[in-house]
This record gives sequence, C-alpha cells and structure tokens, in this order.
Amino acid sequence: MRNLLLILCTALLPVGVQARQRASSGVSGVIMLLQGDFMPGPGGPGGKSRPVARKIFFYAAAKFDQVVAEGEGGFYRKINTPLMGQTSSAQDGKFQLKLAPGTYTMMVEEKGKLYANGSDGTYVKPVLVEAGKFTQIKFNIDYQATW
Repeated sequence: MRNLLLILCTALLPVGVQARQRASSGVSGVIMLLQGDFMPGPGGPGGKSRPVARKIFFYAAAKFDQVVAEGEGGFYRKINTPLMGQTSSAQDGKFQLKLAPGTYTMMVEEKGKLYANGSDGTYVKPVLVEAGKFTQIKFNIDYQATW
C-alpha cells in the first residue's frame, strides 16, 4: 500500500508542476511620471522622468466603444469590461501581478481618474500576457509631457 501511494504521488508530480507553470504568468514593470519638455533641440530635452507609486488596474481588453473618456489626454471614468486584477506600484515604481494568459487593458489611477496613454488602434492600452511568462511593461504617465 505504501509503495502504491508513493507511485501515485510521483506520477501526479508533473501535473502539479505544470499547473504552477501555467499560474506563473502575468505582468511586471515600472510606472514612470514624465513632466516637462522632451523635445530635442539646443541644450537637449528638459523634461523630468521619475518612478511613482500608483494603483494599477487590468481589465479584460477594452475597445474604444467599451470605455467612457473623461475629457482629453488619456483619462477615463468608466471601463465597461470586467476588472481582472489590480495591484500597486511601490515608491520605486515597480510592480508585479500574476494574471492568466490573455489580452488586457492596463490603466493607472491618476488624480482620482483612470489613465492610459496608448492603443493598438482597436484596444485601449493593450497588454498581452503569454502562458508561463511575465510581460515586462514600462508605463509612462505622460500627459504633463510635451514632445
């Protein structure tokens, strides 16, 4: 009986390892606040960039007709897809969050609103998470920057 139990536990080990590998996907990166003039020219750019602590939200991938904008400049007041995960960046801007493989819309909380600064033409700030990998992200909060 003891040997049978040992064989069964050993046989099931790869299944548990595979499950952990599937669960080891998500996102990690840094949140940066950009302010000032980043235009090239005499004397070089004068803009400042620094890491910041922010709340970060990952929604099921949202198309433009699934979000409600708040003015201009990448601010939103409502996302009409499910919230799939959230985390916060530390003072050094770094964050990490486990997420299932899929495509997400990434937003940060800025001045009490949601902020995202890009799209692929279909989805607002899409982030692709692949199985067994952590997608690296540098998210720039750049509404106070000029280019």
